[in-house]
Amino acid sequence: MKFQAGYDEAGFTLVESIVALLILAIGILSLYTMVTTTLKGNSAAQAMTVSSTVLADKLEELIYLSYDDSQLDTDAANNPHTITTGLPEGVISLSWTVTAWSSDGIDNDGDADVDEYDERGLKTINLSVIYNTIAGQKTHSIEFIKAEIFQ
Repeated sequence: MKFQAGYDEAGFTLVESIVALLILAIGILSLYTMVTTTLKGNSAAQAMTVSSTVLADKLEELIYLSYDDSQLDTDAANNPHTITTGLPEGVISLSWTVTAWSSDGIDNDGDADVDEYDERGLKTINLSVIYNTIAGQKTHSIEFIKAEIFQ
């Protein structure tokens, strides 16, 4: 029997081990990036959900107030109305500006009559909330019209 010089092929070489570790490292880094992006996205979604809820709550409150309530005052000295305390974590401020619908010489409701009776007694309310996210401060807004109920 002849003895053959060479190497035993039963194990891994150093090069094969390094390549395997490199592939594993790339996979772990990809997972890390995916998890980090997912956490940032969830945080942003939570902040937006909280701000939307704050806006919806205030919207419902303002809808049910009487037309002449002080929170719906159109006076420049009281606009914008602002709340900065008692808000959920991450929400910096909630504010709303109330503007009386004025005569504008335009057929606003599309019935071919300009500034008729049904266009009076309206207030435009613009609600805004400023909140924090990982990317910085964001603003979420909604606008609606409040009508005076004539009896």
